[in-house]
Amino acid sequence: MPVDKVEVRWVEAAGQYGRNGLEHVIADAAIVSRAVGRPVRVEWMRWDSHGWDPKEPPLVQDLEGALDAQGNVTAWRHHMWVPTFSDTRLLPSELIGKPVGEKSLGNAAIGYEYTFDNADVSSHNENRVGVITAWMRAPGQFETTFAMEAFIDELAAAAKQDPLEFRLKYLKEPRTIGVLKAAAERYGWQPRVAFSAGKQSSRKAKGRGIAWVNRDDSRVATIADVEVDQQTGEIRIVRVVVAHDNGFVISPDGMRNQIEGNIVQSISRTLHEEVTFDHAHVTSRDWASYPIL
Repeated sequence: MPVDKVEVRWVEAAGQYGRNGLEHVIADAAIVSRAVGRPVRVEWMRWDSHGWDPKEPPLVQDLEGALDAQGNVTAWRHHMWVPTFSDTRLLPSELIGKPVGEKSLGNAAIGYEYTFDNADVSSHNENRVGVITAWMRAPGQFETTFAMEAFIDELAAAAKQDPLEFRLKYLKEPRTIGVLKAAAERYGWQPRVAFSAGKQSSRKAKGRGIAWVNRDDSRVATIADVEVDQQTGEIRIVRVVVAHDNGFVISPDGMRNQIEGNIVQSISRTLHEEVTFDHAHVTSRDWASYPIL
């Protein structure tokens, strides 16, 4: 089709942090229009979009660590298996045997700063995932940060050390240390081996978590208080404290909105969101089967 015959009308719609099914529905319309020789309108409904749009790449991680008698980390191993590419190919073009698009690099981001001796950190290719994959907010780092920081907590508990002090012992970057200390000060952090030792007798068990991340040279530290109903399993986020060091801020209000939005979206992804499958299809195809906060 000649370029001068293509008319694009832009309509403001919902935002998304990654890639949705936009290109696929456009290709659907082009293929159908060519087949019937007339203009057509193709509209994906919610269940079409959730069923066929690209998905965040799945990731398998395996972590091991070793401690000496004094509780010092003597070895660290972090291996992950992840699709090496974000798949930008168009599904309709694949179906008609004329593929358009390509696989582009990038999914496994780590942001590794701990100064452990004998560290083995590596990523392995695994592209047999069965769905089209694409980037999502903070590509790859949401998952790797969760795994690293959760395992750091396990090592700190095994070493019988406060999780904040345990982290600081193996960090040298002043900005990372700064956001951790700033979050701890605002929170009112009191050093202890574990927030709650042993099984709690009350119905609601309480916990406290701390984690940090370096994303595009912005340092962020977060502390959260959490309650778990031991009868129903319901999880409640009681309090969240966040410290950011992302350089010169032009719009403080915009930065505040970003931080608050990140908290809400992270809680939603952690507690509620899950893509489900059967042997043939994605089954989480509406807001009932894929709830968000």
